[in-house]
Amino acid sequence: MADIHALKKLDLNLLKVFESLYLEQNMTRTAEALHITPSAVSHGIKRLRDCLGDPLFQRSNNRMLPTPACQRMAPLIIDNLTRLRQIMQHWGEFQPLTSEHHFRIGMHYAL
Repeated sequence: MADIHALKKLDLNLLKVFESLYLEQNMTRTAEALHITPSAVSHGIKRLRDCLGDPLFQRSNNRMLPTPACQRMAPLIIDNLTRLRQIMQHWGEFQPLTSEHHFRIGMHYAL
């Protein structure tokens, strides 16, 4: 069961660590992807485990496999992080040289 008081103080950067570890299933690759140390990944996941009251991942050889609870919440967390990134991307001026938006242009052609 999640600790409500801890959730109110939740560092949202921990969700980025969670997302990356879920996708990479490897502490070292997660650390490299986030430009942090493996120790920082480990500490971040521990803080999230404590907050949510679930181990989230279990080590199996060189992989970090998601627990059933992790598998249930990961798609929702990843979807919401994607939405937050999209919102933040739309903030400010449009920069066509760096935009990752896909545009489709349709034109009617008449002879």
